Amino acid sequence: MAGVPFTVRQPGGRPAPKAWIARAGMAATLACALPQAAMAQNQTEVRDTSGDWNIECVVGTDNCLMSQIGKTAQGEDALRMSVRALKGVTAQNGETLPAAINFLAPLGVAIGAGLTVQVDSKQQRRGGYEVCLRNGCVVSQPIDDAFLNELKNGNTAKITFLIVQGGSQSGTQTTPVDINISLRGFTRAFGQID
Repeated sequence: MAGVPFTVRQPGGRPAPKAWIARAGMAATLACALPQAAMAQNQTEVRDTSGDWNIECVVGTDNCLMSQIGKTAQGEDALRMSVRALKGVTAQNGETLPAAINFLAPLGVAIGAGLTVQVDSKQQRRGGYEVCLRNGCVVSQPIDDAFLNELKNGNTAKITFLIVQGGSQSGTQTTPVDINISLRGFTRAFGQID
């Protein structure tokens, strides 16, 4: 699956070296994973909604993120997208990384293919899976201001991942799955968690 990384570009628009992305990704993953682990261990509540987004917080704290469940064409839950504001996280090149985007895709995805995100008719962005857990496979990436602004100004984010179909004599086959996430209310929701 093609696409540019979710994040970080050097001055002049060139993609950042992988080492920059790795360091920025590690910092953002830690900044994002620790609060999410706390959320998993504590009771959470939906504190508010904004358009199609839920604002979820650990009860009694301001530890919040925004989320939405993407559904298949048949109306089945297929993917969870969440966004968390980051504070003080920068890429190696000094660029501020204002948020981390997280996806929880179903088990059975083609790990090596990653997933892509396309806001309206903008360029596809690609993210790789970090780990698969009991409840699905995780993509967690810091995002730069350009991608955050695409999400704020967009209508729909199309998430595409590949599901592995059972093996056959000719080998394993994959089927693409497209999930549309509404961006209605995204800007207001992000303002509530920022």
